[in-house]
Amino acid sequence: MLRKFGYKYTILYIPPIFLLNILQPLLFIEQLPLKKPKSVSDLLKSYIYTFKGSVTPFFLLNSLLGRGVQLSVLMLVFSHISSEVNNQTAVISSTVFGFSYLVSSLSLTLILLKLKLNCYVTQIIFNVTTGLACWLAAAFNIPVVYYVCSACLGVTHGGILAIKGAFIIHIYPPDVIEYLYGLSGAVACIGSFTFPLAGGYIQKYYGGSYGLYFFGAAAIAGGLMLVIAGLFRRDLWMS
Repeated sequence: MLRKFGYKYTILYIPPIFLLNILQPLLFIEQLPLKKPKSVSDLLKSYIYTFKGSVTPFFLLNSLLGRGVQLSVLMLVFSHISSEVNNQTAVISSTVFGFSYLVSSLSLTLILLKLKLNCYVTQIIFNVTTGLACWLAAAFNIPVVYYVCSACLGVTHGGILAIKGAFIIHIYPPDVIEYLYGLSGAVACIGSFTFPLAGGYIQKYYGGSYGLYFFGAAAIAGGLMLVIAGLFRRDLWMS
């Protein structure tokens, strides 16, 4: 596909593959509680029960906008860099991203073992940082800006990987986490399918800069969803 269609159109056509990821969290046996539902109806009622809390929809929107956009950002940002500057800059940016990702995921995991970190606030910071990095990459076609933005994206992506489990446990009450963990993952998978598709079309018809502005806005909107949720549960800011 890369040889026949090029990078831009390959990214446009492959998102349906990522939709298959939705099957994993939905069918993951261990997500079910010890007292398993006796029927499909009971299972659906259990999922619906999780929406009784007013904050649940905002957490799921964060999964859709914030975590679902991660894959989209990576696919579009390096395509944008390659088209605006050159392939060498895109390769260097990708290397910077990978190194930052590694350092962030390892270091933040160690920090979590030693320090009490508010994963809720950290997630919001990561969402906003991702959005700003996208906007900077779209606004300035300069290699050094791309390197800095790639480093920021690597830190946020690696950090989200490290705090994902702690963040979800931090948010969801124990009696519904078996359902919401899988549901949150499924919603994020929907985002990983829809956002690359939308970004590919935006890049195709309007240019890569507009695609990055779109992704940046989505990432920041994901953080905004958590801020709204925090207005309903003030304990999230302190715990």
